[in-house]
Amino acid sequence: MTTLWRPASLLIALLLMPARHALGQSEARPAHQQPPGRAGAGLQAGPFTGFSVKAYQREAGVGRVDAVALSGTFNLKGSAMLQFVLVDEVPLRATPLSAYIGPGLVLGLDDSRSIGGLAAATGLRFFRSRVEIYLELIPRLILVEDRRAETTAAVGFRIYP
Repeated sequence: MTTLWRPASLLIALLLMPARHALGQSEARPAHQQPPGRAGAGLQAGPFTGFSVKAYQREAGVGRVDAVALSGTFNLKGSAMLQFVLVDEVPLRATPLSAYIGPGLVLGLDDSRSIGGLAAATGLRFFRSRVEIYLELIPRLILVEDRRAETTAAVGFRIYP
């Protein structure tokens, strides 16, 4: 199990590095991004399936995250997870897509044991009218009650009223 610690730590550290400058974000928000202060809710599917809620910050600024996301998921093996992530979004030039990345925390139940640890989320998303569609990769480092690294993925949507 200790052989997983070094690669998992490196993976999470790389995912949490700021990506704005590497992908070339412009200062103005493109039309396909949701305006500040909006919140949406939806569903996601993958090895863990459930709900997802995302709220954009009202005020943009240097050093502030763009949004906060909360997901509650479960799988057929009886595990359930609640994950909270701070999301930094980066519009991709000349495309309607945006990349996103962010650090987070995960709490849950696995085989009737409470677990907790660090999480990250990285992915691509697309807005169309009031609907956001996303594809996400989620590495987790479980530290409480168990010590393991895992990676899962999800596809989902959120509707913004």
